[in-house]
Amino acid sequence: EAPSPRALASYPLSPLQGGMLFHQLLDPQSGIDIEQVALSIAGGVDVERLRAAWQLVADRHDVLRTSFREDGERPVQDVWPRADVPFGVERCGDLTEPEREAAVEAALDAERSGGLPLARAPLQRVRLLLFGDAAAAIWTFHHAILDGRAAQLVLCEILDAYAGRPLREPGPPFRAYVEALERLDASASEPFW
Repeated sequence: EAPSPRALASYPLSPLQGGMLFHQLLDPQSGIDIEQVALSIAGGVDVERLRAAWQLVADRHDVLRTSFREDGERPVQDVWPRADVPFGVERCGDLTEPEREAAVEAALDAERSGGLPLARAPLQRVRLLLFGDAAAAIWTFHHAILDGRAAQLVLCEILDAYAGRPLREPGPPFRAYVEALERLDASASEPFW
């Protein structure tokens, strides 16, 4: 696949990504493949260090800098050299526990309804709510770039980066997985299924 101008690489979608793209195009407002993680943070948070950790991890993994587009008959994903992670900060002041919970729920709803345009990387964003002595981070991302297991690994890497711990070498890029899927001979597995 020819890369989109300024993209590092372009390649086909996995079959699962193709299904998600189809459903997104069928009903763009459904939010069906919008995933969210809400983190409670006790004590103080260094906002700039957290923002930098999130960006560092996005810079390390191609899939976190991916967008999707039509390319003739087949959609493709473009990997961008850099995709700044939107990182909003909202100072909520000292709230009671029920007020904090209500603020987090309202932020989750607002972030989900905001959608994630598939044609613009990154397909993730963070909203940090500051509550005096505590905080909540809301991470919204599209399922087409991360499943639950991968999201957990990414989150662990972000927390390691925030804490200043050394990061492991990244695994193979998502493109390697897509290329391996394309090499599979589906007819060879037909007897098994």
